[in-house]
Amino acid sequence: MLRMEAIQIKCRKPMDTTGARRGRIRTGAQPLEGRRPGRNFPREKRKNVGQRRSNPWNIRTRAVELPSGGGDGKGGDGKGGAGGGGGGWDAGGEGSENRPSGFNPLALFLAGVKARTAADPNFPFKICLELLNDATIILTVNFLARGERFFKEIQFVLCQAAVSLLNDTALVYLLAPTGAKAVSQATGLRGYIASLPANLFQAGRYSIAQRIGCVLYKGCIYSCIGFVMGLLGTQIVHTLTDVQERMDPAFEAPTEMQPVLKSGFAWMGFMGLNSNLRYQTVNGLERVVYAVAGDKVGLARAGSLLVRLSNNFLGSMTWIWWSSFLKLNEPRQSKRQSK
Repeated sequence: MLRMEAIQIKCRKPMDTTGARRGRIRTGAQPLEGRRPGRNFPREKRKNVGQRRSNPWNIRTRAVELPSGGGDGKGGDGKGGAGGGGGGWDAGGEGSENRPSGFNPLALFLAGVKARTAADPNFPFKICLELLNDATIILTVNFLARGERFFKEIQFVLCQAAVSLLNDTALVYLLAPTGAKAVSQATGLRGYIASLPANLFQAGRYSIAQRIGCVLYKGCIYSCIGFVMGLLGTQIVHTLTDVQERMDPAFEAPTEMQPVLKSGFAWMGFMGLNSNLRYQTVNGLERVVYAVAGDKVGLARAGSLLVRLSNNFLGSMTWIWWSSFLKLNEPRQSKRQSK
């Protein structure tokens, strides 16, 4: 019995307070003198920690708003400033958190259209006008050239129209400015491309070197697009011609056609040089037209129609000259003889 009481007395020994003096045990709400208080993160700090976990690379971004030039924002330069557009197919204007995850070309394209419409409310009108003008010219020229054979050879017309409209979409889309977007701390070539304007005449504080760099960069992109589209379009026309010649005895195949590879290189040079400079100029002229028209949206769009229609006719004439200069047309061997 005495032994049990001794054990109880030992267990009831008062707690040693020397540990509190040494800073190991905190007995009060206030920190001891000379000791660093415990880290009590506020809610905002804890929120940032959670964001850092979702972003393992901890890439810092900052929004940069570039000044817009002239006008009240209703013209071709948009109403909220002209963000950089040197990133090619970059959606822009929405920040990285609003971009579609994964590689989805259609979603990226729609996000890019949204960003460009935010920077320039007239962007949908411009791209639809460009496609309508080109489609009208292609259908009219083919109808006059083919005559009664127009509907019998409609597949060739549609192939030419599809390739041409894809080129037009790329030309208008890539030269349109986007809104203010999150600019990453990229360096080197990627950072330089991100700092370029969307087109040569885009409003903003860009140096002459940056504007020239924009023309060269867009020329490289358009050259690649022209090469791929030239190969694809010419090869489709060759295939359709061979198939229809074998299946339809009454089909009159052309005696001359353009070689596939040579046509690809011809389109590469045409898109990178001629189309690039023409559409750069179109953007500059439209900027002046919308600035002069002011609040008269109808007048501004009529001027845009005139500018783009003239550009399409000029492009058609220069392509005819370019193809004849390169002597693209070569004699074609009939597939009926090889049966």
